[in-house]
Order: sequence, then structure tokens, then C-alpha cells
Amino acid sequence: MSFPGNLFRASSVYTSENKNENNDKEVHMSFKTKVAIFLLATFISLAGFNMIASSSALDIMKAGKKAGLEIISNVLAKAEAVRYQVPVRS
Repeated sequence: MSFPGNLFRASSVYTSENKNENNDKEVHMSFKTKVAIFLLATFISLAGFNMIASSSALDIMKAGKKAGLEIISNVLAKAEAVRYQVPVRS
């Protein structure tokens, strides 16, 4: 079997043995149809994620993000303190 040259070919299986007039027809989609299918798939994916992820899981994710940001800010604050540290003469 060989891969068809056009992804929108009417027949998903296209071999040299099955070449006949009916399998050579191509399906043409307009750009609006492609965009509509993409947006619908995106919406279904987002809606599915919101149904899968419970509110407690989202709260845990928010707390983890907040803790991560605090760790990053502490590291950056220490780096700034070291950068501007004035040497003390004894």
C-alpha cells in the first residue's frame, strides 16, 4: 500500500490494484469548513478537559503554580542581593 498524495482523497485505502474511476475522485473542502471543524474540535477538547479536571484538582494546580512562583521570586531576590552586595572592610 502506498500513502495517498492528497489527504482529502475519498478513499482512505488507495493501492495500485484498486485504481478505478470511482476512487480517483477527490473531496474538496472550503476554508470555512476546515476552520469550523478546527474550532469545533478545539471547543470539544476544552470542554472535555473541564469535565475531567475536578475543581479540587484545579485548586491544587493553582497552589502549585503559586508555590513555584514564590520559589522563583526568592531565588531571584537572593541573586539580586548578591549582585548588589557592598563589600565590608574590616
